[in-house]
Amino acid sequence: MAETLTMTQQSSRPRTQLVATCMAIAGGSAMMAGMLGFYISRRHLVKAPGGHWVPDEITIPNAQLVMCVVTAVLASFIGHWALWASRKEERGHAYTGIGLMLLMGVLFLNMLIFSLNRMGIALGDGEWQNLAFSITGVVITMAVLSLIYLALMGFRTIGGDLGPEGTAPLASAVLVWDFVAVAWFAAFYVVYVVK
Repeated sequence: MAETLTMTQQSSRPRTQLVATCMAIAGGSAMMAGMLGFYISRRHLVKAPGGHWVPDEITIPNAQLVMCVVTAVLASFIGHWALWASRKEERGHAYTGIGLMLLMGVLFLNMLIFSLNRMGIALGDGEWQNLAFSITGVVITMAVLSLIYLALMGFRTIGGDLGPEGTAPLASAVLVWDFVAVAWFAAFYVVYVVK
């Protein structure tokens, strides 16, 4: 009887961590929207008709930046696979998915930092460089925090948080990575495609 009551109480408890993660994502979305909006407003003020906003000496490595988008999206799909496996209590698939998602996140960071180094932009070189570096730096910071969060929630999953009731921590970590992927796509499109 006491065991049944405990299971009922567990299933009816609010998913506080998931709600808090959604609130953090809402704040991060507002921050990214503000940064991208500021970038667009500066571009419209500075760019002369027919002129170039991006300095001529900078070549944007489009192939690498597109691969960053593909890697981020692929990591999201792998994360949802790990979440599905965790809900179905498929331990092997869940652990493999978490590990692969962490690996894809590290690969995303590696390619993004490589692209920044290849462009040779730095703070203080000009207005476009300052804005591009700042926006991309915020995405890199969010990706690092997301991977740390995923690793911590992955340890909870390894510790036994499986099944329909135990996947809220992993679901919130995957949701944060989904936000990072969307934020990077928006930054990539506004800063590096539309220019």
